[in-house]
Amino acid sequence: MTRSRSPTWDSARPVGLEVQHEVQHAEDEDEDEGEAGGDGAPDGARGKGRDDGARAGAARAERASASRGRMAVVLSGLGLMTDVYDLQVINLARPLIALEHRMSAYHESLITSAAIVGAIVGMVAFGALADRLGRRAMFLLTALLTTLGAVASACARASGPAIYAELAAWRFVMGVGIGGEYPLSAANSAEHGGARGARGGRQVALTYSMMGWGGLLAPLVFLALQLLDLPPAAVWRLGFAVGGAMSAMGALLRALLLSDSRAFVAARAEGLAQSVAHGGYVRRLVASLRGYWRPLLGSAGCWLLFDIYEYGLNLYTSDILHAAGLARPTSPLDATLGVLALRLCTIPGYLGSIPLIATVGRRQTLDWGFASIGCAFFALGALWAQMVRTPALFLALFGLAQVLDNAGCNAATYVIPAEIFPSQMRATCHGASAAAGKVGAAVGSAAFPLVVAAVGLRGVFLACAAICALGLALSVMTLPRYDDAIVAGIDEAHAAGGYLEHLYAHTDGGAWCARGCGPAAGRRAGGAVRLADERGVELGATADVDERAISGGAGPDDGLERTRGGGVAHRQARHI
Repeated sequence: MTRSRSPTWDSARPVGLEVQHEVQHAEDEDEDEGEAGGDGAPDGARGKGRDDGARAGAARAERASASRGRMAVVLSGLGLMTDVYDLQVINLARPLIALEHRMSAYHESLITSAAIVGAIVGMVAFGALADRLGRRAMFLLTALLTTLGAVASACARASGPAIYAELAAWRFVMGVGIGGEYPLSAANSAEHGGARGARGGRQVALTYSMMGWGGLLAPLVFLALQLLDLPPAAVWRLGFAVGGAMSAMGALLRALLLSDSRAFVAARAEGLAQSVAHGGYVRRLVASLRGYWRPLLGSAGCWLLFDIYEYGLNLYTSDILHAAGLARPTSPLDATLGVLALRLCTIPGYLGSIPLIATVGRRQTLDWGFASIGCAFFALGALWAQMVRTPALFLALFGLAQVLDNAGCNAATYVIPAEIFPSQMRATCHGASAAAGKVGAAVGSAAFPLVVAAVGLRGVFLACAAICALGLALSVMTLPRYDDAIVAGIDEAHAAGGYLEHLYAHTDGGAWCARGCGPAAGRRAGGAVRLADERGVELGATADVDERAISGGAGPDDGLERTRGGGVAHRQARHI
């Protein structure tokens, strides 16, 4: 099988035609470059011409890959920015809606949690659909759902208590679209990270950092509308409508500019072939997830614990500011200014996550995040009496907690599941991890008023510190320490049956490998990944990706491809 460059990829075209066109295009390029030395030139000149042509072609491919990567970050990041705006806007709209329609604790919980419940559905559904049907098509559908939900919320016509049911219904629809954006944006950014995945982690972190601007945009929009002295009803309706306009713009840009990555198209073609050979997509999905339980438990569990306190605190920021004496309960403008001040504190954290992810490491960033934010929460709880007497002290410490939170756990929980799973299952597993996070968000947002009523804000902050300790322990026990080299070889190791050992090579020396990862289980030997079939016969090792014909029996599930000569072509993992 020849691996080659491709020109423009269109996800709407049949996969088989794309692969055929890619191979033919590469062969034509090879012929042209081979003739660069001249028909009558000596062999040395011909060789030099071929080398120069190959280097020029590689440089062109790298520039094109970098350009596609930047476009992926922009399109995915705009979607995430809009999603965070739509999720956070309810924090500012609630006090204004309450001025017009009497709001009970039930109504408050209903409109706050509706989008989160919808996001859980969207993350699971669109994550799986994106791996099956393609990133681009699902991106367009999620943007349309988000647009519909936001615009319909702005146009809600019910009055009295009925308006809360209508708002909850439309925010659920919007939440389904928002939920789908999470796995799609992460997978799309990671898969445009270059041929060796060297830019993948940085690009996913850049995409994630756009969330910070969405969180900052929400209070800025509401502040501008309130300063225009508009009626409360006009302010919250226009605030919802701005989110709908941003989603509509994102849908248009994606329709014009977005395409699936070559890595995903190739992986989907291989996955579809395996589905036909091994009993269908659902059976292959269940079998694959069974082999991913350790990293999936880590990514999903850490995201769940993180979102319990993240959403429990951030969706009730205005209430916390009132309790700390930083905002008057009857002044929506005070709440808006307080939320704006805290969102400004998040920007250094979002920007700081980019070099942290790239240099310190993904798992290390998550561990550091849980430890540092846990200490900040413990200080807030232990010193709560002093915080109430000195509101400026509370604002400084809570603002520092926002910086640490977004530079550490918030970034890492988003980036890690975008990188540690194979392309065939990346959106599915990221969607499952994100959905677990939103389950935690639903728990946190529902539990916050109850915990405050029972033990006060001091108890809330101490409980958040305990949750951070649990997150740190789970991260250490389940998630791998990995780098760009590990990410670059994941698809190859997965095809060869050595995925788990490859992923955990830097974590526990490759000594751990879950049962059920396939008969072609990998084992480390001599610094390279050596692969063995179910009889223990070593299949070889190499420092580069190649394909060797190895005669002998291979089962249908061992990650090996049969050749026309009756042998087996084995795609081996990279040396790390």
